Formats: sequence, structure tokens, C-alpha cells
Amino acid sequence: MNSKILKFSFLLLLSALLVSSAAPSFIGSYTAVASPTGPTLLGLSPSRAPAGQQVTVLGLSYREGSTVAFYQGSTEKARISLTPAAAIVTVAGSSGWMPDPSSAEFTFTVPSLVPDLYTVRLEHAAALGISDPVPFAILPVVSGVSPLTGNHLTRLEVTGTGFAKNSKQNIVRFLPDYRMETDTATESKLHFSAASLPRLPIGSYDVEVFIKSGEQFIESSYSPGARRTFVLSPHTNALTPATGQPDSQFMVAGIHYSVDPAKVRIAFYQGGIKQAEMQPGQVHLGGSLLLARVPSELAEGVYSVKVSVRDAADPSRWIESDNSFNFTVIYPPPAPAQEPVPETTPEDDQQSPDYSTEEETPAYSTEEEW
Repeated sequence: MNSKILKFSFLLLLSALLVSSAAPSFIGSYTAVASPTGPTLLGLSPSRAPAGQQVTVLGLSYREGSTVAFYQGSTEKARISLTPAAAIVTVAGSSGWMPDPSSAEFTFTVPSLVPDLYTVRLEHAAALGISDPVPFAILPVVSGVSPLTGNHLTRLEVTGTGFAKNSKQNIVRFLPDYRMETDTATESKLHFSAASLPRLPIGSYDVEVFIKSGEQFIESSYSPGARRTFVLSPHTNALTPATGQPDSQFMVAGIHYSVDPAKVRIAFYQGGIKQAEMQPGQVHLGGSLLLARVPSELAEGVYSVKVSVRDAADPSRWIESDNSFNFTVIYPPPAPAQEPVPETTPEDDQQSPDYSTEEETPAYSTEEEW
């Protein structure tokens, strides 16, 4: 009896050892599972990328000839073969066909599909299985913004790839959170005016694009070296009067200077060199009208006047107006020279000249001389 119990216990122990020795070992944080009948897709890194970028796939039980397929709903949009020639396979130092479950990493290139939300599945050849879907977003790409500086009247162009042809589907965002729709759109160009954001403060902004996909938004990526920072500058419309003396008042009218005059400065340039600058507190009113006095230290001459506004994103930075107006400083003409008045003494007053009014008349004889 005891021998039978011992024999049965030995068989149980041997079965357990055989099962444990057949179980696969996994690297990283993966959990050991029984050998699946089909592939298992654990994830994609990154899970959002533009067309043409390399993506790393983490999964189980890959076979040579497996494919990655992109779907929208039940419709297949693209399929990528994962043969050794098309992918880099690393599985504990081996590659190729893997009959047993094992931890693996390989890469593939994102196909050239319309930027949108997709599901990705890993599929074995010959109908040997298909994985559960993993979400993936193909992103539009921003390559540049033009011009890089401007004012609220400037019309902007964003270039790139993968934009929606319907302009209402493209949302341009001035970071951190000023959004607007585009006026016109193609797959590679978006056009709009900064006037669509009248409350946008003067400052520097990184520009990105979102594409509407149902109730969700797909954000843009950026091409290497993309110039995507737009500087919104103040703009001067008029300066009056255009001529004045030092300490005289003048007024500047412009677009969206600042509602706080403490964030505004006015500078006078001559030959590209700053000759004087009026600091915050010396400028009054604010908004679209500024009132100030001509700096007393300026000499006569013509000066270029520019307005600077503190950057809303970086208070240590000042952004100058994208245009200027001339102002002529004049001085009052000198008073005409007067002839000096001679000094007099009391003696001069007592000696007066003889101004006789009697005229000497010649003597005429009344007797005629014959």
C-alpha cells in the first residue's frame, strides 16, 4: 500500500517537473503563459507616429512570414510582412521561426495611410492565428510655419503632410491653449489669419495641428528641424504729431499693444542705434493708444520710433513692433539778437547840446547903391 502511494506521488512530482521544464522563460516584465494557438500582441512603441517612422512591436509567438495589419473597423487598410528581410527580430539571441511562445521585439515602418485612428493586429501566415487589436494613431507632420513673425493682420501658412482636406477638420493650436480653425486646407498646406484669435496676447508660440477624428483629436508630430515657433508682434498704425520738442506729448496708435501700460516701452532709434527708451510707467493709457512725452535727452534730428510689449509667455523678454514711424525732434529757434543800449552818467545828463532855433540871417542894405 505504502509502495503504491509512493509510486503515485513520484509520478505526480515527475509530471510537475516536466510541465515546469516545458514552460517558457520571459525577459522583462512579461508573465509566463501557456503556449497559445495564435500570436499575442502586447503593445506598440510608440503608439502614435507619422507615416515612415519605425515602431517597435512587443509580442509573443511570432513566426516567419507573420504580418502586421492596420484596420479601421473591419476594413483592412494596410498589411506589412514581418520576414527577416523586413524586420529586426531579437528573441534571446535567436531569430526566425519561433515554435514556442517567447518574448520578442522587432520593428516595422508605419505605412503611408491618412492620419487617423487605427487598430493593429499581428497575424500568422496560413491562417494560423490573429492577435487581439491594439490601438494606433498615424499622425500628421508639421514641417514649418511661415512667416515666423507677424501681427494680428498677418496671414499664416503651416506646411507639412497628412492634413485634412476639409479645413474645418484641422485645428491649429498656439500653445499652450489658443485654438482656431483653418480658412483653407490641402494635404500639405493650411492657411489662416491670426486675426481669428483677437485675444491672443503678444508673445512667442509653438504651433501644432490637430485633426478631428469623430469625437477625438489627433495631434501633429514635427519633422526634424521644423521651424514652428511664431512670434506675434505689436503693430503701429500712426504716430501723432510727427514733430515736437523735448518733453512735448505725442500719441501712438496700434494693434493690441497691451491693456497694461506697465508692460509697454517706447524706444527712439537713429541709425539703428537706440538713443532713448521710455520705461514702463512713463507710458500711459494702454490698449491700442499710448500717450508719452519726447525724452528730454534727445538732440535735434529724425528718429525711428518702435513700441515693445512684454512677452506673455516669457516676462523677461520684450517683443518689438514689426514696423516703425519717424519722429522729428526740434528745438525752439533762438531769440533775435538785440543791439546793446549805451550807458549814461549824471554829468552826461547835465551837459546838453545847444539846439538853437534862431537862424542867422544875412544883413541886407535898404539903400540901393548906384
